[in-house]
Amino acid sequence: MSIRNTWGIDDSHVTALTIQNAAILQPTRALQQGDIRIVDDLIEGVGGGLAQTGDRLIDATGMVAMPGFINAHTHSGQHLDRGVTPNLPLDLWLAWTVMGGLPLDPDDTYTAAAAGAIEMVTTGCTSVLDHVYIPSDGFEAHVEALTAAYDDVGIRAAIAPMLGDLDLMDPPPVYLLEPSAGAQRPPPVEDPGRLENLMTGFLAGGTPGLVTRMLGPSAPQRCSDDYLRINAELAKKFGVGIHTHALETKAQRVASTHLYGMSLIEFLDRMGLLGPRTSLAHAIWVTDEDIETLRRSNTTVVHNPISNLRTGSGVMPLRAFLDAGVAVGLGADGAASNDNQNMFEALKYGTLIHTLQGLHNTWPTPGEVWSATLKGGATAIGVPVGVLEPGFPADLVLVRGDRHAAPDGERLLASLAYAELGTSVSTTIVGGRVVAEAGLTTLVDAAAVTNKASALQKRIHDHHEKRTATYAKWEAELTEAERLVDAVDLAPERRVR
Repeated sequence: MSIRNTWGIDDSHVTALTIQNAAILQPTRALQQGDIRIVDDLIEGVGGGLAQTGDRLIDATGMVAMPGFINAHTHSGQHLDRGVTPNLPLDLWLAWTVMGGLPLDPDDTYTAAAAGAIEMVTTGCTSVLDHVYIPSDGFEAHVEALTAAYDDVGIRAAIAPMLGDLDLMDPPPVYLLEPSAGAQRPPPVEDPGRLENLMTGFLAGGTPGLVTRMLGPSAPQRCSDDYLRINAELAKKFGVGIHTHALETKAQRVASTHLYGMSLIEFLDRMGLLGPRTSLAHAIWVTDEDIETLRRSNTTVVHNPISNLRTGSGVMPLRAFLDAGVAVGLGADGAASNDNQNMFEALKYGTLIHTLQGLHNTWPTPGEVWSATLKGGATAIGVPVGVLEPGFPADLVLVRGDRHAAPDGERLLASLAYAELGTSVSTTIVGGRVVAEAGLTTLVDAAAVTNKASALQKRIHDHHEKRTATYAKWEAELTEAERLVDAVDLAPERRVR
């Protein structure tokens, strides 16, 4: 299954690397011209004249050196499902994309993950949190495939298996069609004890390296209370992070009161699921009290602006999170709700979408969003990346500066955020190793991956009629549920009306 190259540059034998004469852009310092010396997988120094005999040298004259992006929420199984899904509200989107989707075998899992990882490293992303659906049957084979894909490409990855024990379509908003049954949780369709055993083995089986493991309950409304408690207990036992979806849609906010008798955020807090190792994807429909709970618990939220637009879910209250001191990461989300894995684009949308709300002097700046999401992304994956300082992991990218000449860091960052899509990325370094140069991967045979990806995409498109038929079974019911949810008056409103 592994597709390593047989011809490219492999820096695995290089112990010292010096990047010379770069414009160094990072959140913790003013823009400076200088060198970055890397020894093994860590940054040893940042300054001038750092090269030593025996170092591999990279001349970065005219280039910007910056921390690599951290994609803090995606679903690798969707990497090749781009451009296929119509614009639909989330629950209708789930019926189309998930219920009717093409089942993947382990080889497909490798292909999709490797294709997405190649796109990320060649456009400036060095770390990813993969909230990936893995079937309980064949679980270990899919985990091996994911690990091999990320190891082959050389990206830093945190794998969070997206599991739940409730029926995907049984939780809200379907229940809103029968309000009398609104407070009834459906019985599990998967044995939570079996999932506990799977995750115990998964967490115990990790080995030191660029690929780490964490917990990824699908979403609270798709997990029984027992399975959520299991996740809280396993997180403490193994000292790992938890990543899940939360309050992505108005329907979820409406439903939480009926299902839990309280805010979803309060419910998660009482279940022991919030804390400094927990990250919540989306967190759009939060209240002021929720924001305070997230701040107090040091929980991270992950902003996914493009997928939120694609599914009409709403606009995350980013300014409120930043002002409250809540850690915020940035995610591309799966390509079935974004259509790419380009983090420059996510940064642009993540900055501009907030011009729809508030006075102009409250709008977040590109530098503010970039700095916050580097820190929040590092918190989400549990690795201290996102800064170019001695002693920190050497995860960085070099970007050609010919399109981005600017006299200071603020204006340079604005140019990168608004006018770059990753085509200017020259070199990507992860853990001190060059994994992409001049738009090409150095460790994996990208052409071979592309050939496999093209074949898988053809199968996805050939599956279109079956997907359409599956979606049709749910369309009328979910559309009516969406209408009922839309009629509910909620404050604050997170959609432009």
